[in-house]
Amino acid sequence: MANWTPHVRKLGSGERERLAFAKSIIKEGRFDEAHEEIEKALQHNENSADANLVMGQLWQKQGDHKQAVKFFGRAMDLNPKDARSRLRAGMSYLKMDDIDSAERALTESIRLDSKLSPAHVGLGQLFFRKGDLERAAEHLQLALRHNPQHVRAKLLLARVSTKAGDKDLALGELQGVVSIKGGHPAASLQMARSYLQRNEPERAAETLSQAVQADGSNPRLWELLGRVLLQLKDEEAAEEALREAIRLRPDRVATHLRLITALLQQAKADEARKVLEDIPRKRRLATIVQKYYGDVYTVQGHHKEAVASYRAALLGTPGGEQTVAAVEEDAGSGAEPDWIMLIERYQPELTKVLANARNRRRANKR
Repeated sequence: MANWTPHVRKLGSGERERLAFAKSIIKEGRFDEAHEEIEKALQHNENSADANLVMGQLWQKQGDHKQAVKFFGRAMDLNPKDARSRLRAGMSYLKMDDIDSAERALTESIRLDSKLSPAHVGLGQLFFRKGDLERAAEHLQLALRHNPQHVRAKLLLARVSTKAGDKDLALGELQGVVSIKGGHPAASLQMARSYLQRNEPERAAETLSQAVQADGSNPRLWELLGRVLLQLKDEEAAEEALREAIRLRPDRVATHLRLITALLQQAKADEARKVLEDIPRKRRLATIVQKYYGDVYTVQGHHKEAVASYRAALLGTPGGEQTVAAVEEDAGSGAEPDWIMLIERYQPELTKVLANARNRRRANKR
């Protein structure tokens, strides 16, 4: 096995050297080793503000924000004039959804250091959550005043501007990030969505194509590119993009469903069915899966099987039994039902049911 060399070698056993080494290996994800180094520093001097601060950063990096704020609190007590511990604590409180504590900590960090851009970004995020768009924008602009290249500040300011109705300002911020960072994934995603809101899918596709050329490892970029290409009726290119998204993130069901749509629009029913067979039929998915089976059978010309799948899809929805009864009553009781007529009746009913379910989920999320 090849020897691995960390960014910073431990040059001595003093506190400064231990903490510098610990911070380096935290970045590498070597949390157990970092914990050991910081513990040794604390055993030597439990009243070290820096050691407590770095221990808090370690817990923060591991996602244990309750433990993190405990050590940040000790660092604050030991060094009341250090803005860093308050900044870190504020960000952990935000992760814990303790908005009041986060606001106090971040405001205090700015009182100690008014040029601390990350603290202004934290407050921008906090006020955005609270719906105070004016104060959110104020803090984000202050962050950019002191650090014009702060990407998170630009991305969040774009979201704030979009929410406030200033879509041109939002787009300008995103274009700045993309041009500077060469296809920055988060900025490219936001920018593409902004173009879609402006009904400019061609520009959205162009933005995403440039982004995947710059960084082809992000499945979200490929998935949105596939969706946009479907909208532009370029099903073959959409299929290629969606297959790449699935290769990078095979567990996302929504991407598989969009791939099925791309395949069906190219009359590739057998391939669509193979994709469909691998999707689990959990509660919410059962209706969608049956609907897609109906679509596959329709393309293959198996009309009786298509009707059976559409019927099963509707029966799994609230009020579905009444809808099925109404459709089949209209079809009459002949010896051989008019399968194509039933398909034409069931398809719009299912489209309406699934759209309503989607809108409910979005409303609940908001």
